[in-house]
Amino acid sequence: MKKSTLAIIAILFILFAIFLFYPKKPATEEQIVKGWVKTQPSVTTEAGEKRAIAAEWIEAQKQYLLKDAEGDIGYIQKEKLLKAIKTETKPVTISAPPITVPVPTPAPTTTPTPTPTPTPTPTLNTTLPAPVPAPAPTPSVNITLPPVPTGPACGNALIEPGEQCEPPNTQTCNAFCQLLIPPPRPSYCTNNQWDGDESDLDCGGKCNPCPPSGQPTYNSCWTGLDCATGNCNMSAAQPLPAVNPNTQASYNSVQQLQTLAGQKWIIPYEGKCG
Repeated sequence: MKKSTLAIIAILFILFAIFLFYPKKPATEEQIVKGWVKTQPSVTTEAGEKRAIAAEWIEAQKQYLLKDAEGDIGYIQKEKLLKAIKTETKPVTISAPPITVPVPTPAPTTTPTPTPTPTPTPTLNTTLPAPVPAPAPTPSVNITLPPVPTGPACGNALIEPGEQCEPPNTQTCNAFCQLLIPPPRPSYCTNNQWDGDESDLDCGGKCNPCPPSGQPTYNSCWTGLDCATGNCNMSAAQPLPAVNPNTQASYNSVQQLQTLAGQKWIIPYEGKCG
C-alpha cells in the first residue's frame, strides 16, 4: 500500500515539473496588438491625440487601421506599431496610406529567325542555275525605356524637391511634408486671463503651448497639443465624468471641459505638461 502511494506521489510530482518547466509559446504579433489595444492607448494623429480601442488589419494596404469610439483614427505600418508597443512610445498614424502604382514590365523584344532559302535540285542539263543570294539578316531593335520618375519619399529625414519639411506628422509639418502655417493667435491669448479655449493662463488651446511647469494658478493641459513639450501627463487628474458643484451638470469628455476655461472647479480634472 505504501509503495503504491509513493508511486502516485512521484508521478504527480513529475507531471507538475513538466507543466512548470515546459517552454511556453511566445505571443504572436496579432496577440501583441490585441493586448495593447485593450489598454486604450494614446495615439498621435493628424488631428491631435486620441485613444485607440480597436486595431483592424487591412490586407489590401498591408497596414493596421486604428479606431476609437467615434470611428477611424488612421493607418500605421505593422513594423512601426510593434516598435512603438515594444518601446512604450505613442504610435503616429496617417489619415490614408500611400498608394503604390505598379510599374508594368515591358515585354522582351524578340528578333525573328530568318528562314533559309532551300537549294534547288540541279537538272540534267549542263547549265547550272544562277546562285540565289542569301537574304540579308534582319537588324535587331534595341528599345531602351525611359526611367520611371519617382516622387519624394516623405518621412525619410531628407527634404527633397516637392517637400517643405521633415519629419511628417508634427506640429509644424503635416503627413505630406508640407509646412503647417499656424493661424493668428486670438486676442484673448494676451489678456492675462484664463478664458477662451485656454488650458492655462494665456496658453494652450489656440494660444501658444504651455511651458512644462505651467502657470502659477492652474494645472496646464488637456491634451499634448496644449504643451510645448507635446506631452500632457493626465496620471494625477481626476477621472471623468466631471460634475459641476454649482449646477450638478455632468461632463463626460475633455472636449466639453475645454469650453469651460476660467471655472476653477475643472482644475482637478486637468493634466500637467511634462
